[in-house]
Amino acid sequence: MADVPFEASRDAVNHSAEALNELFEERRDWRRFTSHPEFGFQNSYQLIMRRDTAERLKIATGPGQATISDLAKICPSDSPEKNAPPCPLRFKSSPDFFYRADGVHGLREKYKFEFRSIDYTLHENIYGELKKKSAEVVDGWATDPELRLDKHPLFIKLSHDKKFFPPYYAVGLANRKLFEAFPGVHKSLAGPHRKISEKDISDLIGKVGAAKIASEELGSPQKAQALEAIIKEFLTEKRILDKGGPRPTSQLR
Repeated sequence: MADVPFEASRDAVNHSAEALNELFEERRDWRRFTSHPEFGFQNSYQLIMRRDTAERLKIATGPGQATISDLAKICPSDSPEKNAPPCPLRFKSSPDFFYRADGVHGLREKYKFEFRSIDYTLHENIYGELKKKSAEVVDGWATDPELRLDKHPLFIKLSHDKKFFPPYYAVGLANRKLFEAFPGVHKSLAGPHRKISEKDISDLIGKVGAAKIASEELGSPQKAQALEAIIKEFLTEKRILDKGGPRPTSQLR
């Protein structure tokens, strides 16, 4: 998935493949790249809490409903009260969200709030931090399987009601030299165009994660084959890959 600087992402509101290619043309050091049509889903940032914590702090405004503005009311950075109670919210961030301008620091400035503490951990540990109550708020991605709230009712998403986050569309990204050497690749990379939804990719990530756990005792080749089978089945179901698998061409031998 293409990842461009925050300044560019805020200007190119659509983050479409066309907008991204225009950006590549503007930046001489990026002109060797080209992007392809969106896959159909975006992977936006999300703030997540435990549902019981959100309800206890009256952040949840309804069944499964809460906003970042609701959270900001708990720990406002511009509170006029000198004896305001200390903020109860500890935040654990993934490293990229911690350092990006469209991450936690920009978010605090936009919504005018402060956390009691800010720390970071690997994304794979984020939901574990909530489960063991070592943080009240974490960041995640829209396609995280844990955010399928019908399957994981412990958590609640906070909607970014002030539209701080730009869209993060998934697009294919490649070096232009690839298409000069193999012209047919361009058509292949256009195959997933708008065929994959957030639910699709979330389900796929969940299956891959479960397969990794189930195959922990297998050797690397067997584990790779198990994961490859899941990906191949997914691409075939979405009609991105022929049932017979990829067909070799003389250009790619």
